[in-house]
Amino acid sequence: KLNYALSVIGIFAVFANLGIDNILYRELVAYKEKREELLGSAIFLKLLLGIISILGLSIFLFFLKEEVYIKIIIGLLSLTFITQPFTLFSFDFLKDKEAKYVTITQVLTLLISNGLKILSVLVTPSLIYFSAILVLENIIAGVIYIYQLKRIKKVSLQLRPTKKMVRAIFF
Repeated sequence: KLNYALSVIGIFAVFANLGIDNILYRELVAYKEKREELLGSAIFLKLLLGIISILGLSIFLFFLKEEVYIKIIIGLLSLTFITQPFTLFSFDFLKDKEAKYVTITQVLTLLISNGLKILSVLVTPSLIYFSAILVLENIIAGVIYIYQLKRIKKVSLQLRPTKKMVRAIFF
């Protein structure tokens, strides 16, 4: 059931991403001085596309002839579309060759989420709780990245799309 839900999510994930990660990394390397504007723009666009993807998936789920339990799992997993933009902060560290911060974040996120998954299986073995933890992974990573960005790089974001980023994604 979880694999089925993840494959449905995978189809809609294409629309939630649209290559923003690659465009952001390229732009961050080329224009280091505009990192706050580029990160803010990419996060805004990824959030917007995530919301649109969730709406499209909701319409799809309405017409899907599947049991309600699976629809709930798919709907819950679709929330990763709006939590995934938090992982974009890793590109700011990678462009400056500061992979240790990305590694620290990934290790901490895996330790916390895997601990929660084990706890979930031991307490109540439900796919709904397991799916919620999968969504929580991006939030945990985002919180750690934001902490590191504020503490180490003193970054403040501008959450509005730039024309150049929009053109690179859609045209």
